[in-house]
Amino acid sequence: MVAARASGVLVALLATMACSAADPAAPATVDVASQPDPSLGPAQLALAVTADSSDTLSLDLAYWRDDQHPGMRMADITLRATGPVVFEAATPGEATTAADKDLLASVPAEGDVRLTILKTTNLNRVSSGVLGHLTYRRTGPGAASFEILALPPMLAPAEAGVGLHLPEILRVEGI
Repeated sequence: MVAARASGVLVALLATMACSAADPAAPATVDVASQPDPSLGPAQLALAVTADSSDTLSLDLAYWRDDQHPGMRMADITLRATGPVVFEAATPGEATTAADKDLLASVPAEGDVRLTILKTTNLNRVSSGVLGHLTYRRTGPGAASFEILALPPMLAPAEAGVGLHLPEILRVEGI
């Protein structure tokens, strides 16, 4: 585990690789809401591959929090992709939809995707589950990596991010 200090909050990187070694064509999913590691802290983010083909790669961004800590009211999360992939689209996940929040995606720099989860008309807290479904287009052969950047603050209110654990870089082998 790798740890980094971010705005007074200790952020540890949690490994949640999602490709099946036995059958790379069959994507494996990580359900962080039912498979968190509570020893890593009260909140965790995870990336999971949900579909992988020669031209498209789909990922889920999931969130988990324990019942003793408040859930987030908004999130500002930046993902960095390296390798032969280009961001195509993001759609809200079940946890985002259940909280009546919107998922906004922008590309502030090549390879980066900024995901903002919020709703200006409510202060609902987001429960554990999938925050968003992301689609990338493969631009050539080779491996791709996805990293959640620890750019504080990521969650609001600030206490919702205390002890937040991020996954290690997600590496997807080339086709």
